[in-house]
Amino acid sequence: MRWILVCLLNLAVFASAQVVLRPDGRSLSDEEKRYNDSILAGNQENRPADSLKIYNPSIGDYNYWTTKKSKRVLDTILNIDNFYKQNVYQQDLFDKQQFPNLGQALNPLSPVDISDNLQLLPLGKSFMYMKEEDIKYYDVKTPITEFILENGLKEGQFLSTTFAHNVHSRWNYAIQYRYLKSQGRYLNSLANNSNFVFSTNYKTKNNRYHLQANFVTHDLNNQENAGLTDESIIDFITDNPNFSNRERMYINMQSAQSLFDERRIHLDHQFGLLSFNKSNDSIASDNFPIYLKHELNYKHQAFQYLERGRESYYDSDVLEGARSNRKKFDELENKVSLGYQWSDRITVEGGLLHQMKELYFDENLALENYTIPASIKENRIGLQAKLNFDWSESIDLNADAFYTTGDHFGDQYQLNANIRLSPFTGYLLEGGLKLNSSMPSLNYFAHQSFYEDFNSYNPNFENQNTQELYAELSSQKIGLSVFGKILNQNNPVYIDSNFQVEQLEGASNYFSIGAREHYRFGKFGIDAQAQYQKVLDNDHVLPLPSILARGTVYYNTWEFKNHAHIQTGLTLRYYSKFNSREFFPIMNEFVLQGENAREIGNYPQLDLFFNMRVDRMRFYIRGENLNSFFQRGEYFSTPLQPARDFKIQVGIHWFLFS
Repeated sequence: MRWILVCLLNLAVFASAQVVLRPDGRSLSDEEKRYNDSILAGNQENRPADSLKIYNPSIGDYNYWTTKKSKRVLDTILNIDNFYKQNVYQQDLFDKQQFPNLGQALNPLSPVDISDNLQLLPLGKSFMYMKEEDIKYYDVKTPITEFILENGLKEGQFLSTTFAHNVHSRWNYAIQYRYLKSQGRYLNSLANNSNFVFSTNYKTKNNRYHLQANFVTHDLNNQENAGLTDESIIDFITDNPNFSNRERMYINMQSAQSLFDERRIHLDHQFGLLSFNKSNDSIASDNFPIYLKHELNYKHQAFQYLERGRESYYDSDVLEGARSNRKKFDELENKVSLGYQWSDRITVEGGLLHQMKELYFDENLALENYTIPASIKENRIGLQAKLNFDWSESIDLNADAFYTTGDHFGDQYQLNANIRLSPFTGYLLEGGLKLNSSMPSLNYFAHQSFYEDFNSYNPNFENQNTQELYAELSSQKIGLSVFGKILNQNNPVYIDSNFQVEQLEGASNYFSIGAREHYRFGKFGIDAQAQYQKVLDNDHVLPLPSILARGTVYYNTWEFKNHAHIQTGLTLRYYSKFNSREFFPIMNEFVLQGENAREIGNYPQLDLFFNMRVDRMRFYIRGENLNSFFQRGEYFSTPLQPARDFKIQVGIHWFLFS
């Protein structure tokens, strides 16, 4: 292991040899090596005059932003937050339970955001899906490459690579490609996913015209099974030595497969109408405070479920024809708005929007009591508004809202408002309100299946209405944050234990409260987070664990003459026992359990990790689920799906600056 670390260290130091020197050739001090994140430290004031000028960029010259977040500096440091996100889903999985294989669905341990309902995306496919607000736009002074590599489960790997380049100071483009192939240890659980992103942004020399656009593709393909058979569950719980090779275990369904495909285009551009060029004005020269903005979104989605053999797990008649179903969704959206920006403090926008949405199947499906049409199409019109109010460093308010109406999917509205306050130095209070009313997911609205009992068409469903209040108070001085949420859902839609889509005539109320503490003493650190949550009404519709907790104890040091930042420690995750929903692969959604419900949870998940950063290379190695050695047969991700066995996860996250 020591030789591996030395080789990685030498490789990274060699690749970044120019980075750790001042422009005059002297070495950086130990303190500068630890905390200075310049590409080339220092300045050129003391350089001798030369006809050749060398530009020495700092990390502040490498920025990105998204549609939801303002410009940020590229994050190359090693910390616990980045470690939590070092996985194929590239998100913190505090409130989610992983399935046996990488790239599969995640079992939500807290309510899932349903604000964007009117699309096809099934919940099971949403965790590897990049939303519009996940797409990054870059402004970099020199080309950069971001490289992520992790090993798959049994066979395969996860690769993510991003290249960003400024053609000149006003035009950038970026290309990202992600690929995952992981076989898994259980039968028929292969994950084979890919994702491509092209993004670009441009502005004219006088700042009158701004443009940002992206093109995104998703191919999210999984072999599907319905978990272990009853006999295999007994063998798993009793730790039958004959089944230490998990491929010997019998599973429900051995030929099922689901495929999700998407092609998406986004264009957002604005043109300044009026310019104020007063030198004594707070508005900078060549800024256009009154502007016209246009946004275009187009997406094509397709979801297919198929069986290569004759499965008999589900108790339902099978219709004649191929054991395959496919549905598609097209959306074309145009937004036109007029905006006003007063200095850098206040921005107000308002305008009109038009949407064309179409959900369609290969053909009509005539059943005994109803017919599912081959196409459901409508044009929707509406209004939109946006407000950004950044009065000072201590007050920041953002809000956006829209309202649309149509014949098939009814009225829809949404309001998101967020405020950030800094009443005292080192303290931050953030809170918000979310209101949403819309038809349920199109996956619930209409579904065709070759299983006769699993077809559904629900044009008479009422709108799902959600009201959410959330707040968080954090302190940088003591490393403590306290947070809470109240959520009310009226008319929630769910899938019952008979695999039928149902709507609750009433409300489901939820609240949660939690805290996170990050404390460091010397070279040791502790990061602890806990959350208590409860569904107050109709908790059978949304079963959740009452307690979520995670604790990390780590040792933090600089080694190899301060060239390497090292963290090593233990992470313990826990959630209390509850009657979890089961995964339904035919729709890629979660369904309620039946009479013989089985609880999951109430067991620890222990990981041992070693992280190292050399310049801008981060190296991770984790021993996941160590408790599988002494808690055999107790860990499940759903009532029929076992959780992941012990696995050594190795990953590299490397930023290369040209």
